[in-house]
Order: sequence, then structure tokens, then C-alpha cells
Amino acid sequence: MKPQPDLTPLQEFLTLDICPMDLAEQLDELAYCYSRLVISVQQTEQAEQYGIYKNTTEHLFYLRTLRDVLMKCEKGV
Repeated sequence: MKPQPDLTPLQEFLTLDICPMDLAEQLDELAYCYSRLVISVQQTEQAEQYGIYKNTTEHLFYLRTLRDVLMKCEKGV
């Protein structure tokens, strides 16, 4: 059985009164910070200690897609 991700932080965002543009900005920040983390870990000698999720690129793509959709919701497109 695949382990289930902890969606509690996402649930908090989706239950708060947050406009689509604010959520899109949060997704941008998350993707940026995570990408920097992955790059910095890969450049260290201890990179093998840290497990980078194998589908990271795919998940970042989905976050970017969700961000793009949210930005269109704000504009009424």
C-alpha cells in the first residue's frame, strides 16, 4: 500500500477564505523554496542521505498548472 501524503496544510488553505491569486502566490513560493532545497541538497556531499521524492518534477508541474488555473479564475477568464 502506498503511503498517503499529509494533506492537512492543503486542507487549511482550501478551507480559509483565500482568493485564487493569493493561493497562486503561495504555490509559487512553495515551488520556488522546494526547488532551491532540492538543488542545494544535490550539491552537498551528503546528498545520498536525503531522499528526494522521485516524482518531484511531476508534482512541481502540477503545482504550476494549478497556479495558472487559479490566476485565470482571479481574472475571470
